[in-house]
Amino acid sequence: MSKRIVPVFYHIPKCAGTFFKFKMMIPSLRKKISEENSLLICQKKPKKFSRLAQFNINLDSTFKIPGKITFIVGVVEKNYYCSSLRNSITLENFKEYLRKEKVVIYGATINPIVGSFSQSVKVIDDCCKITSCKPSYFTILREPFGRHNSLFYYLRDVGKWERNFGTFENMSFKEYIKSTKLSDSWLIRNLTEISNNKPLTEKEYKKAIQILSKFDVGLYEKLSEFFNKLNKKFGFIAYGQLDNLKNENKTSQKTKFSELLKEEQDIFNERVKFENKLYNHFKNKNSRISANANKSINNKKIKLFVNGKSSEKRIAVYNK
Repeated sequence: MSKRIVPVFYHIPKCAGTFFKFKMMIPSLRKKISEENSLLICQKKPKKFSRLAQFNINLDSTFKIPGKITFIVGVVEKNYYCSSLRNSITLENFKEYLRKEKVVIYGATINPIVGSFSQSVKVIDDCCKITSCKPSYFTILREPFGRHNSLFYYLRDVGKWERNFGTFENMSFKEYIKSTKLSDSWLIRNLTEISNNKPLTEKEYKKAIQILSKFDVGLYEKLSEFFNKLNKKFGFIAYGQLDNLKNENKTSQKTKFSELLKEEQDIFNERVKFENKLYNHFKNKNSRISANANKSINNKKIKLFVNGKSSEKRIAVYNK
C-alpha cells in the first residue's frame, strides 16, 4: 500500500511564498478536507475532520507564531477540540497528538525563521513516519538581483511588522550593494547552515544543489508553469489573480539592473556569484525538463499520425 503524499513547502523570502501559503496551499488543503467530509456525508458516515488548523513548532522550544515549522493538519473532531486555527505547541505534544490520532498531517511549511534547516527536515520526516505518510518537498527560487531588490525595499519601506524593518533606513539600493549588508546567499547559508563569519565556497554551493535536487523547484519568473505542476501533483488551486501572486512592494520604487553602473553590477555579481550559479543551475535544469517533455509529445504525435486517419482524432484529443 502506497503512503499518502504530504506537500512540504520551503519558504524562501521574497519569492511569492506568503501569497502561495495563504492563497493557494492552505485554501486548497481546506477544500480537500471539505470534499472528503462531503463524500462521507453522502455515504451517511460521520465526518472525519472538524476543520483545518495550523500547528507551529519552534526548534528552540519557544511559542512564537509562525514557528520554524508550520504543520497544516486536519483536526479529528471526536478525539480533540481545537480552539484556535493557529496554535503554537511543543514538538513532543504535537507528536503525542499524532500518535493518538487527534490530528492528521495534510501539509507543512519550513518558514524563513532562525533555526536549523536539517533539523526542520528531520522533524517533518519523523512526524510523517508516525502517521505513515510521505513528505514531498518543493520550493520557489527567484533570480538573485530581483530577490535582493525586493527584499531591500520591503525591509526599508514596507514591512513594519518584520523584526528587521529599518535595517536599511536612509540607505539607497546602490549603497546597499556596496555595503556588508548585502548577503552573499541567505539561501545557501540557510541550507548548509554555515555561519555568517565564514566565506562561502564551492563546497557549500554543491551541498545546496544536492539538497534542492530532492525538491520540486519552481522559478518565480515562471510561476504559472510551476503552479500548473503543483495543481497536477497536489490539486492546488490559486485563490486570487495571478498578477497578485508575486506580492510586490507596490509603495516602493524598484532599481533596475541596467540602472547600475558597470562597477556596481560587477560588485553585485561577485558578491552573489554562488547564488547566481545555483539559480542558473535550476533554471537550466527546468528548461531541459520542459524541452524533453515537449519532445516526448512531438514524438507521440508523429507515431500516432502515421497510423492513419483514426489516429488524427486521437491527436486532437491528446492536444486538448
